[in-house]
Amino acid sequence: MHEFQEIEDGALAALAVLNDQGLKTLDVYAGQLNVADLSEMIIQFPCCFVIADDLSHSSVNRYGDYSVILTVITGDRNLRGAEALTRGDAGSPGIYKLLKLARAALKDNRVAAGWVPLEFKGDGCLVYAPDESVCLYVSRYLTKRRK
Repeated sequence: MHEFQEIEDGALAALAVLNDQGLKTLDVYAGQLNVADLSEMIIQFPCCFVIADDLSHSSVNRYGDYSVILTVITGDRNLRGAEALTRGDAGSPGIYKLLKLARAALKDNRVAAGWVPLEFKGDGCLVYAPDESVCLYVSRYLTKRRK
């Protein structure tokens, strides 16, 4: 099994707790955000997509240090305006709550055997389109392994 698959599978398992918070889609990222028509994409919201990327290697003496970045794309939509979109309401958890829950599920969690627990590196806005009632954030986590 490739390192990416191990880390993505572990992250999906850790994020499964968000299913109880109104999450509609939890999956590996496979280009879902390249949908030309935004209306087709938003039916998957609220969502979390994960992708492991940026595998790097460096040699230290006779050991190899590996590192991988786990990227989590979190999206939500809410037709009741910008405040409900970010902060949530009775019909939607809101992007800020989803980000906080995802961080609680992943930060300092060892999602794959032999890898150190995930280190939270930050959140950033990917798309904020209140006119379209859509908000997407990207979160990044780092994990390392010595072989």
